[in-house]
Amino acid sequence: MGILVASAGCDHVFGVRPVAAEVDAAPSRPPPMYVTSSVAHGDNVSSLMFPVVVPDVADRFLIVSVGLSGDPSNAPLVGAVTYGGVPLTLLASVIGVPTQANTRSEQWQLVAPPLGNHDVVVTLLQPGLTIHASAMLFSGVNQTTPVRAAAKGSGQASSTLVTVASADGDLVESVVGHGGGITSAGENQVTVFVDNTSANYSLDNAGGSVAAGAAPYVTMTWTMPVVDEWQQIAASLQP
Repeated sequence: MGILVASAGCDHVFGVRPVAAEVDAAPSRPPPMYVTSSVAHGDNVSSLMFPVVVPDVADRFLIVSVGLSGDPSNAPLVGAVTYGGVPLTLLASVIGVPTQANTRSEQWQLVAPPLGNHDVVVTLLQPGLTIHASAMLFSGVNQTTPVRAAAKGSGQASSTLVTVASADGDLVESVVGHGGGITSAGENQVTVFVDNTSANYSLDNAGGSVAAGAAPYVTMTWTMPVVDEWQQIAASLQP
């Protein structure tokens, strides 16, 4: 399989399609495709708001990722995530390693987000030292069961690895947070964004990528310049 890349303006579209197919083979569903993304960052805030433009594409699916860092006695929690006033639901979450339990990463999901230019609003139950948030929009995603499987991981290292159950024709997305910066995504991944902010706090840097789905699983990796805390969530999206 290869990765289909189409460019229009500042947005890129990534998807998966067979290199070759039998002439008499039954038609298959086109694979999910990455459409666009937006990222934002805040310090010592109780909410974060940033715009995302949703074009008129079929079978839309929105994933909002949030990375939080607090002080040792005050772990920040997400109260709600909305897009254009429509609430998202929690897809997956992971907290820090035992010595850094004041950090948290989450992914939230929304099927068929409203068209147009609207704001993602992440509301915290208590302020965090830092908050990193990103929104990734996909098309061609199953509107009944968009996510085949999700996986998560955390640790202290200069590289990450998360393995998620997948299938041929899926599209796998991955978002990572790290305290020392993001260098690059794995060899078979297409980088969607890298947002390096500082090395002052845990998870103060974030990156997102996509890769072709494959059975029975796909491994998503990232490399960083130094050893520090990391958290990563990956999900395999169904056509």
